[in-house]
Amino acid sequence: MKQVLIVEDEPIIQRGIERVVGLLGHKTFSASDGRSAVNVAQINHLDLILMDERIPFLSGLGALEQIRSSDGPSKNTPVIMVTGFNDKETIRSAISVGSNDFIVKPFDTDELVRKVNKWVNHSVEESWRKLNTKEEALLRVTLGALTGAFEMTKGHGTLPCALMKESCDRILNVVELGLVDGALTALKAHDDYTFVHSLRVGVYMSIFARKYGGFSRDELAAITMGALLHDVGKVKLPLQVLHKPSVLDTREYLIIKKHVDYTMEILGQYSNSPEQVIEIGRDHHERPDGMGY
Repeated sequence: MKQVLIVEDEPIIQRGIERVVGLLGHKTFSASDGRSAVNVAQINHLDLILMDERIPFLSGLGALEQIRSSDGPSKNTPVIMVTGFNDKETIRSAISVGSNDFIVKPFDTDELVRKVNKWVNHSVEESWRKLNTKEEALLRVTLGALTGAFEMTKGHGTLPCALMKESCDRILNVVELGLVDGALTALKAHDDYTFVHSLRVGVYMSIFARKYGGFSRDELAAITMGALLHDVGKVKLPLQVLHKPSVLDTREYLIIKKHVDYTMEILGQYSNSPEQVIEIGRDHHERPDGMGY
């Protein structure tokens, strides 16, 4: 769980952002003016700040400037500036005082989720630099490949086939060299569940298939790709169901089960998908007796 500060003086917008960030599993702090935002940042180690540009008492830019010049625990925390003006001067001003990114009102939930997921794990991803080069490259390439695959499901671009293939090759190389422990340990602090889960399954499947299956290198790569993409359909599920912390009710369980159908729809768009990728996407929740989900 990461800690996210939301600085917004419009109650409806603030509650909407809090809801989305909360559904992603993060703890939220709120401030409705610049002075309060600076105070919260001075006493809490935040993982992300969403800062509205136009807020009372002290502007968003002014608050950010004070946070960056302080010695507080959130001095270097990533900041997404929220603005109603998509002009170069506003963006230039935000960057000049230390903003990492920006989002323009009105924005949709998908865009907010994409920005939060990108920056809330920034410090974790920076720590990957301490790994050996093969493990670091594995994590970064796979993150890029899966991010591209998830974006494709929302109509942004196409499936990054070349990057997916590179990710599979890197997984197999790391497994062959026995270097997976560092990469798997480095995943523990990352809060993008679908990325973490998919990569873990990819690594474990490649280990298992390599040891017990007698597969060729191409077959191992296809099995690994199937493992990475087996849950890609979850991107189409409602956040409140996908990230629900308590037990699912009957209706929610039926919704969760649909992710297999969504995965098959996505994979079906690519006629050259290897047979193993299709089989894993279709059958990864199949019961041992073959009687369904």
